[in-house]
Amino acid sequence: QDLRLASPFPDLLAYADAIDLSAMDPTDIGHVPFVAIIIKAMQRWATSNGLVLGTDTIDIPFRRLDEIRAIIREMAPSVDEENFSEAVKMVSANCSLYEIPSEVSLIINDRAAAETDAASSANPSDDAC
Repeated sequence: QDLRLASPFPDLLAYADAIDLSAMDPTDIGHVPFVAIIIKAMQRWATSNGLVLGTDTIDIPFRRLDEIRAIIREMAPSVDEENFSEAVKMVSANCSLYEIPSEVSLIINDRAAAETDAASSANPSDDAC
């Protein structure tokens, strides 16, 4: 799965910002989605590194992902909060900057994909016969 949390869309960022973990009771904290927990941890990490999640490009090197995990553990009200444990497990898969696969970039950047002429079919179904 690719949630692209290194560059979250504005509504997801606003959703995470609206969650105040310090004001929640333990029952409610148990229902906070791991995605929001990761975003909150990434915001703390970004701020401590002079960056702003959602504005700056956040490219966390793989060797520094343990810092995100440590922040999540600090945020957890207790060690047995399942959603925080899930967030820790999901850091590697969801905190990297998304890059278009090189194979896809080759297709997108191919001149044949960008240039059309009179010989190009305007209706692909015409070629199906």
